[in-house]
Amino acid sequence: MKVLSNRWIKTGLVIIGVFLLFITASVIYVREMIIKPVLVSVGDDNSYGSSGAEQQQVLFEGKPVNVLVIGKDQRGDDRGRSDAIHVYHFDPRDLSINILSIPRDTYVNIPGYGMDKINHAYAYGGIELSKKTVSEFLGVPIDHSVEINFEGFKNIIDKVGGITVDVEKDISEDGVLYIKKGLQRLNGELALHYVRDRWDPMGDIERVKRQQKFIRAVFKEVKGFEPKYKLLPNIPEIYSNVETDITLEETIQLYALLPWMKTDDIKVEYVQGDFMNLNGISYWKPDRKYTEKQVREVFFNDSSDKEGNDQKSLPQASDTSNSAVEDSKTQETVKPKAQDVPAAEQ
Repeated sequence: MKVLSNRWIKTGLVIIGVFLLFITASVIYVREMIIKPVLVSVGDDNSYGSSGAEQQQVLFEGKPVNVLVIGKDQRGDDRGRSDAIHVYHFDPRDLSINILSIPRDTYVNIPGYGMDKINHAYAYGGIELSKKTVSEFLGVPIDHSVEINFEGFKNIIDKVGGITVDVEKDISEDGVLYIKKGLQRLNGELALHYVRDRWDPMGDIERVKRQQKFIRAVFKEVKGFEPKYKLLPNIPEIYSNVETDITLEETIQLYALLPWMKTDDIKVEYVQGDFMNLNGISYWKPDRKYTEKQVREVFFNDSSDKEGNDQKSLPQASDTSNSAVEDSKTQETVKPKAQDVPAAEQ
């Protein structure tokens, strides 16, 4: 057995020392340059004063933003597929949050590929094509995006200490009971089973409802932390579990403002419609007019039943009425080769 020379031992210790110094410096920088200013802006007593109001106006330039949140089923080195699709509307002016969820099988036009399930957009062109598809379908801009895979989701839930949910039924998979009905504290692994379960007569629609229920539970849990900012030092690590164009500083600012966000009045909707079978494949056919109403409510706080306003109608390409479906059978579409889409999606 070879014995390492003192020179190599010293070199190794120097490398380890430099690495530890880098990590320490990074932690200090995040704490002093990002976290501390945010805490100062909202006040040491956790009160939302004038300085906090100034930060509120600075965040996203004080303008409402739409954020596409994609939960992706990523396996191995492939790009993965969007397993959950939610659009968050956040208005920093009054700290309100609304959410419109889109069932993954929703039949829409994917630019460059024609009519297809909306979650195929991610398989075809990643987050950029998903943003474009969702934007054209809803007729609203998508300002930012967040992508999270299963492992990242589990890590985040474990990092916040789990989430309490009133589970509406026993949840099993392959004959194994994972979660019992009733009030349960879910860790990351169990939470993933909860939000992904599809064994319902309504399939993906019930799953979307569970995801929305879980989102509400997360807001309630995190907002109720005492002290209010006990999770703040962990935000950088949580941030590392997602892919997003929202900066770390903006993420910390959002968390710091969470106690004042109107999460109790959050409007949570999902695209209404009906099941449709086309060429042996099941789709979710959106109700175009009702979706337009939902868009007005979620993104423009307009709860009126009027047909026309400043918001344009949904693109006709996404009108999946019977006539639109028949037209889609004959229109020429450019589809990727079969291997470009994960086998589970075909």
